[in-house]
Amino acid sequence: MAEVAERSTVEIPERKHTLRRIKAGDYVFLSNDTKTLWRVSRYEDGPSQGIEDWPKDIWLWGLWRWPAPIVFGETAVELDNWDRWVFTHSSFGRRQEAIDAALEQEAK
Repeated sequence: MAEVAERSTVEIPERKHTLRRIKAGDYVFLSNDTKTLWRVSRYEDGPSQGIEDWPKDIWLWGLWRWPAPIVFGETAVELDNWDRWVFTHSSFGRRQEAIDAALEQEAK
């Protein structure tokens, strides 16, 4: 019988960002340095939005960021005021792709 090597420790990568659900299909999370607030949200795009060559509307994920640095206890974030959010990327098929794009932009 083969022996199974026991491990006393396991390396677990640190997950620095945590998604906070605002509502279905709408989430925010802080950058790893806690200075940028990111927002990933689902939206419908296609013929109903003026894209005539698409056969039907589809759901996609977009990425926005809050325009000012986050200072705990001082920054008031207006979740319902979309005019304040800075659009950065769109057309992601999965939420994780939008999160990865935020983290990649953060690393630059």
